[in-house]
Amino acid sequence: MTDNDRLAGAPAAKSSFVSLFIRRPILAIVVNLLIVIAGLAALMGVEVRELPDVDQLVVSVRAIYPGAAPETIDAEVTAIIENVVAQIDGVTSISSSSSYQVSSVTAEFSPNIDINIAATDVKNAVNNVRGRLPEELEEPIVSKSSGDGGSAVMRMVVSSSKLSEGELGELIERIIVPRLQSVEGVAAVDNFGVRKRTIRVRLSPVELAARGLTVEDVARVVRTANVSAPSGTLKSGRQELLIRAEAPAETPEAIGAMRIKPETELRDVAVVEWGVEQETSLARWNKTAASGLGIQRQAQSNAVAVAKGVRDAVKELQDSLPAVSITITADDSIFIESAIHEVFSSLLLSIAIVVGIIFVFLRSLRQTLIPAIAIPVSLLGAVAALWLVGFSINILTLMALLMATGLVVDDAIVVTENIQRWRQMGVKPRAAALIGSREIVFAVMATTATLVAVFVPISFMPGQAGRLFAEFGYVLAFSVVVSSIVALVLCPMLTVKFAAKSAAAVSTGPGPLTRAYAPLVRFCLNRPYLTLGLSTVFAAGTFLVFASIPKELTPAEDRGRIFLTASVQQSANFDYMREKIKEVERVLDTVVESGDGEGVMSMVGLGASNRAFAFVTLKDWSERKRTQQEIEAEILPQLQRIPGVNVIARRGNSLGIRGGGQGLQFAVAADDYNAAADAAEAINAKLEQSDTFSRVTLNFQTSQPQLNINIDRDAAARLGVDVQSIATLVNAMADEFKAGEVFIGDKAVDILVSAGGEPINDPGDLENLFVRAGDGQFVPLSLVASVEETAVASNLGREQRRRAVASSAALAEGAQLSDAIAELREVAKDMLPAGMSLLLLGEARLLDQASQSSWIVFAFAALIVLLVLAAQFESFVSALVIMVTVPFGLAATIYAMWLSGGSFNYYSQIGLVLLIGIMAKNGILIVEFANQLRDRGFPLRKAIEEASLTRLRPVLMTALSTVLGGLPLVIASGAGSESRAALGWVVIGGLGFATVFTLFLTPAAYLLLGRFAKVRAAEAEIVEKELAEAAAIDPRQRLQAAE
Repeated sequence: MTDNDRLAGAPAAKSSFVSLFIRRPILAIVVNLLIVIAGLAALMGVEVRELPDVDQLVVSVRAIYPGAAPETIDAEVTAIIENVVAQIDGVTSISSSSSYQVSSVTAEFSPNIDINIAATDVKNAVNNVRGRLPEELEEPIVSKSSGDGGSAVMRMVVSSSKLSEGELGELIERIIVPRLQSVEGVAAVDNFGVRKRTIRVRLSPVELAARGLTVEDVARVVRTANVSAPSGTLKSGRQELLIRAEAPAETPEAIGAMRIKPETELRDVAVVEWGVEQETSLARWNKTAASGLGIQRQAQSNAVAVAKGVRDAVKELQDSLPAVSITITADDSIFIESAIHEVFSSLLLSIAIVVGIIFVFLRSLRQTLIPAIAIPVSLLGAVAALWLVGFSINILTLMALLMATGLVVDDAIVVTENIQRWRQMGVKPRAAALIGSREIVFAVMATTATLVAVFVPISFMPGQAGRLFAEFGYVLAFSVVVSSIVALVLCPMLTVKFAAKSAAAVSTGPGPLTRAYAPLVRFCLNRPYLTLGLSTVFAAGTFLVFASIPKELTPAEDRGRIFLTASVQQSANFDYMREKIKEVERVLDTVVESGDGEGVMSMVGLGASNRAFAFVTLKDWSERKRTQQEIEAEILPQLQRIPGVNVIARRGNSLGIRGGGQGLQFAVAADDYNAAADAAEAINAKLEQSDTFSRVTLNFQTSQPQLNINIDRDAAARLGVDVQSIATLVNAMADEFKAGEVFIGDKAVDILVSAGGEPINDPGDLENLFVRAGDGQFVPLSLVASVEETAVASNLGREQRRRAVASSAALAEGAQLSDAIAELREVAKDMLPAGMSLLLLGEARLLDQASQSSWIVFAFAALIVLLVLAAQFESFVSALVIMVTVPFGLAATIYAMWLSGGSFNYYSQIGLVLLIGIMAKNGILIVEFANQLRDRGFPLRKAIEEASLTRLRPVLMTALSTVLGGLPLVIASGAGSESRAALGWVVIGGLGFATVFTLFLTPAAYLLLGRFAKVRAAEAEIVEKELAEAAAIDPRQRLQAAE
């Protein structure tokens, strides 16, 4: 095609939207400055957080029943609370656990429920059944949590060299914890190793027996230590007096002076003194005992804002409490802020790379400035739109902006390159700007609509992932919409202002790339079936490759800490667990000594005396040579060699998914715990024979020793023995119990009753205790009760309102969660008895949901893009030509994942959906121009060949801008780099191969299918002809036809 031919076919320079801004450059500048100002204003007001506000809405109920066994908790507390909570509107799942003294019920609500209303509904429901719960049950605590499995966003230790242990405990409970709980977004403050001051009553059994008294007599007196009650008013004359009856006993001396009998004071049968609570939990920081605190954030709260508020509160507390030292040992916001900083740095690098690519192709600093200016304007416009709809600056939206860097410049490149092409033909700057932009305006609008449409299916992704990545998709959509406006409003005007002063400054003739590409594309056009066949063979190989690609929710991340859970046999006591955690600490200390860690923190008594956890806070990513995973691989074998303790690494995930990073978790649900345990044990035994699993653990073991005191009611009635007094006696002699409390100022101090000497530690001694009979005489407990030792489970779980036995399976090195799920189901299909069900828990449940609908999402994306293209081109054939390259591009992406050693995860899925739109965008440039040439009368073969050669440079420029613009994702390091790399490899590898298909397969497909499409000009001529014929009809004939 000669230059004269091109000029002859140039679109008429009529008045248009584009010409308005060419004629009025100040208006174009003002419009874009308004976009910039809006973006800068939004930057100052937009919220900054780790992830979009899509927390799982979780409300938990925790209730304490002092001294109750797990079976009692399960039947009398957990089942009642669970049943009433399950009836609340919006509950999607419910799980619970019952352990010694503690009932915990967790309800997850649908995303459209207000978490505050849900928490109120739960509290009201629990209050409605309060009368059905045991009287001794402490008031249930309802809290809103973030749904991340109860992981604290911050941890700290509190210590003091000037305060006693009891005084420090009181200070923490009265001042420190309330201040931290007042921080906006804090759901609860957990404490470990905090021991409050108490008043202890240590009984002398000999003195009690000598005076004919029982433990119940003592408890009855102690309960009256805090008599203080309003007693009405006294009115006399003109005066009204309030009456209050009080008999306070606020010190051990006053309590000891209380009389049990007229001749017997409490101090005669017991030692009454100040003391502290029993040690049931312990926190240690760098081998030193301290009181530990964990900050739980509320659902829908901002972890960064919560951490900042807590840090401010800690500074305030430290200034007001000089005798106390508060040290923050773990802070999730450090990872978040580091990850955001890394993404922002990658964004700046991506902009620099894209600008460099444009300069290489355009070979003109002036022409390069035009699309370069469009980048910040478009991105700031996207930030303004992001703030307008209530989104936040977070890791995902920043990744979307980074990906958008290569996309937003595409429209500016296409417009600028096309205008420059007209300048090369000798057209004056303003005419070239008008003709070039008008020629490309349809392609810009078509590609924008296509990219916006492809992001719609992202919101179809299931569950939390769909809500997370919807924000990612919307930000990309905002970016390309703004970029198309900037490309059509600002770029044509700038090409006029930055135009070369003379025609000599403009190069002519095809470039070296075009000369190299021309014979290759002609070869493909001469052999279209061969081109299609080779592409099909290439794509077919992905069926084998995809089966070997690991499937997971998110890639493993280095989150700057190693978190371990440790447990010993259920019969072990607190002291044994404390000694074992010291052995774990010794291994973890090697990480600190190597220079990779900053400190080691451990906490014993994590829900039970035989459980603990420990973690190492690692140094900044830039200050260490080893990753978290490399350090774990070194220390885990050492930890697993410690006898008597089971240590498991718990890894977090980048999306805050509940139950993430804990391997395969599942449960067998049935009507009976023992039957469910038998079935789960059989399944686990089969799984342990597989190479997929390194260890399978049944989280239900009937190895907790329990003494059952079976009371003979008939014998007790005959002897006149009070049944309740037996329980009180055993509780005091074997352990301790809370008999009452006193208020000292505004502080409540518990009064604990226990045996004065060593507590009973031999089961046989229980039968030798004496109880008082009805005649005042004391008889051995063995006359009215028998003692039986049994083995029970220390924790009873429920899932979906059914009794359930859970298991955890650690995956072997290189094994994937998706394969583990498939293997589990295969085993359970043959071994699970009728009436029982298999429930996936945690990350496995979410992965299973996502896997079932991922391909539906891709199908929706492809269909929507096809329909949008058909509507734009008014031709299904043209749309099909563009879309025919998509499957081959997706195949190229799968090869890229396989070669890079990546996995099929949420991030790569988003990259695949994104790729559909990007590939379609490049195809539009060729097909749309070929259609224009056919409208001008070019034959099919000549039109597609000329369109391919003409659009080579913009296709390569846009493809390389997107591919190399995503390069910082792949080469990134530091916090969160693993997730960014997963997305980067999909875009770089997939689009890199896909560009080849666009340049060679698209022309061949157009040549094969284009013959079935009508030329648009022909359709327009038919319409014009019929309208002309209609206008030529005689008016009298129209009237006659109307009559």
